[in-house]
Amino acid sequence: MTAKACRPKRESRIPPSISYKGVVHARRLCDKKTVRITPKYPFQMTTKLFLRASIRLAVLALLWLAALRPVTAQSVNDGFDPNVNGRVFVLAVQPDGKILIGGEFTLVGGQPRTNLARLNVDGSLDLTFSAQVESGCAGCFQGVMALAVQSDGRIVVGGTFNGLNGTSRQNLGRLNADGSLDIDFNPGASDAVLCLSMVGEGKILAAGNFETLGGQARANVGRLHADGGLDPSFDAGANGPINNLIVQPDGRILVGGDFTQLGGQSRIGVGRLHADGSLDNSFQPPAIAEEMEAMALQADGKVLVGGDFAMIGDQPRAGIGRLNADGSLDTFNPGAVGDGLHTLVVQPDGKILVGGFFTTLAGQARTNLARLHPDGSLDSAFNPGVNSAVNDFLVQADGKILVGGWFTNLGGQSRNHLGRLYADGSLDATLNPSANAMVRTAIPQPDGKILVGGNFTSLGGQPRNRIARLFADGSLDMAFNPGASEDVYTLVVQQDGKVIVGGTFGGLGGSGRNQIGRLSANGTLDEGYNPSANRFVRCMAMQPDGRLLVGGDFTMIGGVAQARIARLNVDGTADGSFNPSASSTVWSIAVQADGKILVGGFFSSLNGQPRLRIGRLHADGSLDATFNPSVDLIVNGASTQSEVTSLAVQRDGKILVGGSFNKLAGQDRSGLGRLHADGSLDFGFNQETNFASSSLVLQADGKILSTGSRSRLNPDGRPETALGLEANSIVQSFAIQSDGKFLAGGFLLGFGFPAPGYLRRLTNDTAAVQTLTINANGTALTWQRSGAAPEVEQVTFEQSLDGTNYTLLGTGLRVATGWQLNGIALPAGQNFSVRARGRTVGGLFNGSSGLVESVALFWRLPPPFLSSVQMLGSGAFQFSFTNHNATTTNFTVLASTNAATPLALWESLGAPLSVGGDVYQFTDPGATNHPWRFYQLRSP
Repeated sequence: MTAKACRPKRESRIPPSISYKGVVHARRLCDKKTVRITPKYPFQMTTKLFLRASIRLAVLALLWLAALRPVTAQSVNDGFDPNVNGRVFVLAVQPDGKILIGGEFTLVGGQPRTNLARLNVDGSLDLTFSAQVESGCAGCFQGVMALAVQSDGRIVVGGTFNGLNGTSRQNLGRLNADGSLDIDFNPGASDAVLCLSMVGEGKILAAGNFETLGGQARANVGRLHADGGLDPSFDAGANGPINNLIVQPDGRILVGGDFTQLGGQSRIGVGRLHADGSLDNSFQPPAIAEEMEAMALQADGKVLVGGDFAMIGDQPRAGIGRLNADGSLDTFNPGAVGDGLHTLVVQPDGKILVGGFFTTLAGQARTNLARLHPDGSLDSAFNPGVNSAVNDFLVQADGKILVGGWFTNLGGQSRNHLGRLYADGSLDATLNPSANAMVRTAIPQPDGKILVGGNFTSLGGQPRNRIARLFADGSLDMAFNPGASEDVYTLVVQQDGKVIVGGTFGGLGGSGRNQIGRLSANGTLDEGYNPSANRFVRCMAMQPDGRLLVGGDFTMIGGVAQARIARLNVDGTADGSFNPSASSTVWSIAVQADGKILVGGFFSSLNGQPRLRIGRLHADGSLDATFNPSVDLIVNGASTQSEVTSLAVQRDGKILVGGSFNKLAGQDRSGLGRLHADGSLDFGFNQETNFASSSLVLQADGKILSTGSRSRLNPDGRPETALGLEANSIVQSFAIQSDGKFLAGGFLLGFGFPAPGYLRRLTNDTAAVQTLTINANGTALTWQRSGAAPEVEQVTFEQSLDGTNYTLLGTGLRVATGWQLNGIALPAGQNFSVRARGRTVGGLFNGSSGLVESVALFWRLPPPFLSSVQMLGSGAFQFSFTNHNATTTNFTVLASTNAATPLALWESLGAPLSVGGDVYQFTDPGATNHPWRFYQLRSP
């Protein structure tokens, strides 16, 4: 049968898609709704001083800025708006964060692109990638329905088309990573390819509505070798179109579509194959006789299904349901009202994204787009709204959600067929909150909200006195309005969500607070926290134990004489045992991984010893006598007023020093330099700045944002990207969001804006990559972080059995790829959530710190459990056990006379003999020689 490609008859009949680890499956049929499936499977971020310093160094500004390349990689128009002129059916993200989009369109971002395009991380069109998917059928539907990104970067393309890049290709082809045609790959399919998935050894699963694949008979599903040749050993076959493929972690393949037979046996709408293509008879699902359009796999092996059906088997299920791992129907029943679901995606945290053409979900009004909790209840906080059908979702590594479909409005703003949401459901839109005066600091909360402090009295058109909070999209959080009587310089987010505020104020949250106070997460004043400093607080740094380091101009804090540097206990009382004292203002404090404390400022002595503007303390506050680099500012041969205004510790322990100086550790360094951990100068880093670096923030890839250089620097200090600021701007602070976008605060001229602003957000040309994984036996957690993700410190890991209440597992140790925690015992056989949190530093004087986090839902296979043990005589035994992992078939029986014997000393009895079902036998020749014998079953 050869079905001609055609346009959908109604808007609801559209092809969605799905992505899992760079693999995307999609489907679309002539008169049928189409869908795709598969989620992420979790096995597997004094004004006087600054002006003075700026004036001293501004003389070199024009010359130096001319040497930098112009801002091309960052844009203050940081909202994601690619503007596609036709329907988007399928999405895929490459490892470098670039985004592939497929569908039926001719323009992207105003540039010609036929049915396939690639976007940069910020949503702009990748002009280097210009692959074309051609149609020879005037007036009929032709487009890209499926995409799969191979590990070598090549891109497999499926759909209904007859040409790629001007060369004949029937519904299936492959592109090189640069978009050029892979001329050696040409299997061809007789009709629509709607699903693609990569499987072991580079093989490719393809499914859809075809009769032949690679020139051989294949009923709607087949497997190709890496070179495009047909794999003759895989021939499952379905008697109707296949819309969905999911390759489970154990290698078995979930299949959904409009069929009544699969692998030669009765399966209505959904079934499961073994890795070799044979039918899995252990999976016995009820019939889904109507349109089965979407599938997604949860961490625990349960299978979400969606479409335009009213029943699953003999049970009412309106458009959405869930099957247990064995295929039986689960009680999950949120119900959708409308014209069906087109896509389901499980987020790493276990929440379920639902897209399609519906008006109600879980009994609440939701238009075409919604999110459910893992138990099927509605996530009431997530309600962006979209004006037409949603075909596909894709959750990026930074937690943001790509949405593709038929719509022209998303989140209340114009978005043509493609848009992006933050994790809270707000639109990824340009941030322009319109502060009326200086923003000194802006830092992220773990929920993606942004805390802002300065000397403004209005933000987002609303009265806000020096402190406010924004949602991720830049809109004002109306519920948060504590107010401060004078300037806010520094903000620190605690693990419990409370916010410590420091500055020059005498009142906070409507009550008297001298220079420092604490707010609850909702912005109300924490009445029990009142250290009270007698002069200004300029910077704060949180220690891993929750105690707070405070620097500034004060000589008394918490009722204790402390000269310009102090430490507060968690309750805000002064730590009297810590009293190093500084002779003048402390501008910046940084905590090293070993607990030592770096201090920078305008002082000439620290803890009673000479230290010119920079020094280091032991954790108890005593002076580190081995560390004495010093800074100086030599003008016309004479020493004048130098200052250290920012400090940052890199992951390798090296120390970035910014400020107003031209000598560091006795060597020429203008405004910025780097020290080794012992305080000696790093001669390989020699970046001269033209302004005092009042903020230095780090990306996970080692790149550095410097207010002094108005640029992003490579790890070796070479300028990489100028930020487009005019020379007379005052840049006071930087901070990096979890998605890699960075916030700039100050009096900002440039960035392409005709008028000055006080807070801007810039895009990043590099993806913020982070993943949270566990090992197979549940003893280790790893938080991998790279790219533009903010560098973090003081990482903690927590566990929750309900997704709400978390208990601490431990503190992470830095590893090459991020952070890790070993020696734990994670649950097995049940859902559990893991949360990783890290502290990110930024703001004026690097004196503020926020938190970024990653949350993932996991389910580990329980170990084999021996039962029904029988002694058969003469050392022979028989037992039963349930094998939860179908891919593990080789086991070894171990024996010992003492259960506490180290594993390596247990005696191996070899593999047990299967005698049918889950029953096994083994023989222990030593069984009759000992009064006690212990046995365990192990797999490699």
